Amino acid sequence: MNEILTRSSEIKTELSHATKAEGDIKELKDTISKNEKELQEVEKEVNDWSELYSYLQNEARQVVLNTRIPHINKCANKYLSKLGQSYRVKLTSSFKVEISNTILNKDFSVSCLSAGQTKMLDMVLILAVLDSLLSKVNFNICFCDELFSNMDADLRDQMCKLLKGTLREGQSMFVICHAPLNKDLMDGTITAQLKNLKSVYQMQL
Repeated sequence: MNEILTRSSEIKTELSHATKAEGDIKELKDTISKNEKELQEVEKEVNDWSELYSYLQNEARQVVLNTRIPHINKCANKYLSKLGQSYRVKLTSSFKVEISNTILNKDFSVSCLSAGQTKMLDMVLILAVLDSLLSKVNFNICFCDELFSNMDADLRDQMCKLLKGTLREGQSMFVICHAPLNKDLMDGTITAQLKNLKSVYQMQL
């Protein structure tokens, strides 16, 4: 009898724990369900904000492009004219380049340009974009050798004059080029040569 009573007491205790545990499990399930619902609401809100951000970003980008592209086109064609080129460029609203020949009044592909003309066009477009930004931001400019490669000496001189002519007061430009540059167009030069497997530098101001 005592053993039965003891076991009965133990079973009641276990049942009590099981009932409490069942209540805890139900409470946890309710909490999980509530959290999942809140998570869905947050995810929906995040998606809504992402869509709004994407829309505003595209709208802002289009406004900027529509505002700046006419200026970029004007600058680019002004530079091409100064460089004596017989073609003009036009950037579309999707920032694609359209090229036309001013003599033949005919459109053509950039693949028709020589390597030197392509490099020059790259530089002119970069310069036109920078020019459109200079009214808002003040910065220095560095043009590297890749943009000057494949240009003949005369075209390099013209490009250097054009670049120098775009500078405003207090601005400077640093040009890196493998080919010899006209030192008369430079405020100073740093020449680097490889002699006996050692780099030799010479500075002229």
